[in-house]
Amino acid sequence: MAHRPLPAYVGDEPYIFVTYSREDSDLAYPQIRWLQDQGFNLWWDEGIGPGAVWRRELTQAIRGCSLFLYLTTPNSIASEQCTGEVNCARDEHHRPVLAVHLLKTVVPDALAHCLSNGESILQHMLEPADYERKLVSTVTTYLDRPLPEFPARRAPASDEIIRRASDVARRRLVHVATRLLARTLPSKRTKELEFEYRYRRYVAEYGEADSDIVIATFSKSGTTWSQIILYQLTTAGDMDFDHLFDISPWVWYSAMRRVPPMTTPSPRILKSHDDYRRFRRGRRGRFIFVLRDGRDVCVSLFHHRRDFKRFEGTFQQHFDNFLYNTEYNWFDHLRPWLENAYRLPIRYVRFEDLKRDFDNTVRGIADYCGIEVDEATMARTRERSQFEAMKDHESQLGPRNAHFEGISDSPYFVRQSGQFIRRGEIGEGLATLSEAQLVAYQDRFDRSLAGFELVADYR
Repeated sequence: MAHRPLPAYVGDEPYIFVTYSREDSDLAYPQIRWLQDQGFNLWWDEGIGPGAVWRRELTQAIRGCSLFLYLTTPNSIASEQCTGEVNCARDEHHRPVLAVHLLKTVVPDALAHCLSNGESILQHMLEPADYERKLVSTVTTYLDRPLPEFPARRAPASDEIIRRASDVARRRLVHVATRLLARTLPSKRTKELEFEYRYRRYVAEYGEADSDIVIATFSKSGTTWSQIILYQLTTAGDMDFDHLFDISPWVWYSAMRRVPPMTTPSPRILKSHDDYRRFRRGRRGRFIFVLRDGRDVCVSLFHHRRDFKRFEGTFQQHFDNFLYNTEYNWFDHLRPWLENAYRLPIRYVRFEDLKRDFDNTVRGIADYCGIEVDEATMARTRERSQFEAMKDHESQLGPRNAHFEGISDSPYFVRQSGQFIRRGEIGEGLATLSEAQLVAYQDRFDRSLAGFELVADYR
């Protein structure tokens, strides 16, 4: 029988709540003791008092933890006690959940839903050293403490090359199959499937690098502005390029055009409007996620859809899309990026902070990206990122009909090329939305984004 771990932690420092099946003590105790030996504070059922106070103490321990650690086995999956604790952590107290699969385990749908936004580590699939490294690294991200020193370990370059080549070959093969399917059985569904795998193929072929900077946003939130800022910070800032995507690629747009994205120097400044779930396996590099007041985004996006994306509907129809549909739903797009369940390296930047305190906000971006900025670079960045300067270069920044010649299913059709850089102001949404629309917006906000302090003033 495994030795019992040290007593459960009691105190004011960050701690981890651990749940497991008592039938698995021989598996669970070594995990708990090893984490304690690494210096982590753990609360486990050793700390539960007897009698009627048991439930209250348990709930208080879950509510106060910095991380809920679920040691997953067939026994713990079948345990109503463990399932109840997971639900309490995830749904009632919104604690981050890390599932460590000690044995190969089939998770039922009801529980899989509770774990869908959390992280998982498959111990039974990893070498011991790799498992320990990943466990400590993941746990550390949730606690206010530095990452312990581990000996550097990296796969040989030849292994990485082979792995990437295999992934690219597999994605090319799948794309060829879906392309053949779309030609054989043409329909909206098969066309969408073909594009999805075309995009995945382009992403795999373009690859990843540790130096990549991914500017991730919901549309019309300051994406182009951020691309110009990063371009100025990382290069000499010449504005003589033909198109923005030549110096700051958007792989999705390239896949839509069926043209490979441009190769650019390191660090690559990449644009993305991708759903957060696309990065469930992680990604090398770092992210800058740009946020903007949803009311301003809603108005700006309406004009963008009318001028660039074939939309013929009314503002009310667009507003309903913005609140409830899948393609243009601001709320459903933002929430997982703010939750960041996959623990991606993200720097959140607010459009309003760039408007009101440009220099300090940009210096914060530069520090996060490891970019040294002297006064001359800062002055040039400030000058070339102004609205008027970007308006002067508008023809180099937005979609072009010429990019989609011969592509019948293009989502773009440019009607007003001079409206890509439109206003860039704060408060337009509050002035434009009707009273009924503002009430509907606030109700949707309360159901989806309440509790996220970063966007509280967007309500």
